[in-house]
Amino acid sequence: MSRIIYTPRDIKPTKRPWFKAFFVIGAAVSVILFFGGGVYVLELPYWRIKNIEISGLEALGDEEIKSKVYQALDGKYLFFLSRDSILTLRTNFLTEKLKKEFPKIEKITITKSFPDTLKIDLAERKLFGIFCSVSNCAYIDNTGFAYESSPSSSGSLILKIVSDQEETKVGVQSLEPSLMEQVIFLGKETEKVAGAKVIAYELSLRFPREIHITTSEGFKIYFNRADDFTNVFKVLRTVLNEEIKDRRANLDYIDLRFGNKVFYKWQGGTK
Repeated sequence: MSRIIYTPRDIKPTKRPWFKAFFVIGAAVSVILFFGGGVYVLELPYWRIKNIEISGLEALGDEEIKSKVYQALDGKYLFFLSRDSILTLRTNFLTEKLKKEFPKIEKITITKSFPDTLKIDLAERKLFGIFCSVSNCAYIDNTGFAYESSPSSSGSLILKIVSDQEETKVGVQSLEPSLMEQVIFLGKETEKVAGAKVIAYELSLRFPREIHITTSEGFKIYFNRADDFTNVFKVLRTVLNEEIKDRRANLDYIDLRFGNKVFYKWQGGTK
């Protein structure tokens, strides 16, 4: 005995292309409205920066910095977001911009004060001396950073560092920080041991291990950067107190580059 079991064909759901299209259009409209609403809020005049408060100024001018800030905030991000909205302002961008425009700025902190105020706190670089290359000179701070062009100085009021390198560029590190540390140390120790202020330094690319200094009394001292300075200044003290004594006015230089062997020269003669 057999029987036939009826198996109905799969019934496919009726396609509704209009529903899918409606969903896609609705989602797109929602995104556009959300995006447009966000842009509208970000672009409200309420959020535009109207006040700039600057603290820490010494030599730099308040109005000059404000002018550069407003210039930096002019224009749009991605063609539709204003740079001067406190909601979209990138403080890192503005910080780097001001440091580039004003190399004299050493540190800068920018904070937002809602709804429309920027607070800028900065510290200016302190003058250490003038660094002169073959072609030009610049003011430097105690890290060796050149922050402003300067005339060459022939007096002793401003400390001078002279080098045989071709050019000094403003806004860059003219001298390595480690070298500047030695320069500062030598100046302080020389004044302490010799009782004479250092008014100039001489550096040479041909002899990078040497530092020559000129004292306010007119004589020079030659140092080797690799030496143990504790011992070097003991030797200097001994030479000044036991051999040079009260004849410093006639002294040309003291050469301390050879350990415990010391050479010095009188003006017009050698010993």
